[in-house]
Amino acid sequence: MQFNSYRARENEYFLHAMLDLGKIPEAVLVRALNAMIDLLETIHFSQVWNEGSKQSGLVWNDVKPEHLYWDPAGCRLTVIDWGNADFLEADGITKDRQHSAIDDYQQFSHHHGGFISEANPDLHARLDWPPESTPGNAYTDGVNRLKKRLGCAAQTGACPIQATPPG
Repeated sequence: MQFNSYRARENEYFLHAMLDLGKIPEAVLVRALNAMIDLLETIHFSQVWNEGSKQSGLVWNDVKPEHLYWDPAGCRLTVIDWGNADFLEADGITKDRQHSAIDDYQQFSHHHGGFISEANPDLHARLDWPPESTPGNAYTDGVNRLKKRLGCAAQTGACPIQATPPG
């Protein structure tokens, strides 16, 4: 029962912030960023079957904030527009040798960094959002660093930058 009460308060907080403050609540941004990183890590390393052959994951290849929809009541992230997605071979690169998981991480860092810097400049600064990445450091110096800064708020509630809803 306490969980449902918290969800109702979070939903109310979300709507209040969106309508009255004109901004996305920080707690929602933190959860959405964590969810995006989890999603990318999952799709890149989950084996899937495609036309009878085992593939070593997926590359989304269109990682943009406008392809994300957050459900505050269900605490769920919905991702759309998989038209550029492709399967990864065992070496982590697409069959045509054009894309890899690194492309997703670079797109995440670039597009979401720009969005967060506009939507919540204070959060962007506290996260110490990494500058533009190169293929060699897109994950280690970019996404992995952000992941550590975001912490594991969903599991422990100990994220140093997570805002909590009022009430």
